Amino acid sequence: MIDTNDFVGVWALEEWSVTHKPSGYVAYPFDGNSEGHIIYTENGWVSATLMETDRPPVPQDRRHLFAARMQLAPPAGIQAPELTAEKQQKFDRLKELFCRSGMGYVAYCGPFTVNGDMVQHHIKNSLIPQWTGTVLERKYEFDGDLLTLSATDGDFADKLVWKRTA
Repeated sequence: MIDTNDFVGVWALEEWSVTHKPSGYVAYPFDGNSEGHIIYTENGWVSATLMETDRPPVPQDRRHLFAARMQLAPPAGIQAPELTAEKQQKFDRLKELFCRSGMGYVAYCGPFTVNGDMVQHHIKNSLIPQWTGTVLERKYEFDGDLLTLSATDGDFADKLVWKRTA
């Protein structure tokens, strides 16, 4: 009989595959260049991160980040400043870098529950906005120090194999 304590610990991503059920074709997200961790706590929380390993670096200069934020979503009542052609080019490059970098990353956290052969992640915060407030349900299977989480979404079946590290 499995209970939530069997999940508690830190798990490193060993494999992530997606099968297109009608054709049987198997793909590996981020061209197989992925790594991640999932952490289950004793008090019933889960935190998961998955990332593409070769994402482009993004600028960390806070002045540039603030200026970009003002262009994308200025606070109410504040007009975004006009951009010169040169600044527009830099801004477009910055958007591209953040977009490419963000598309190669998945992260969420929230409480988890176990129901039969399913684990449910009740999402409180997520990089993917529409996941917040939802429940991600995964079939689980333990095999020694491996935990396999599987989910089906229409014609696609995800399989993530995690190895216990702590």
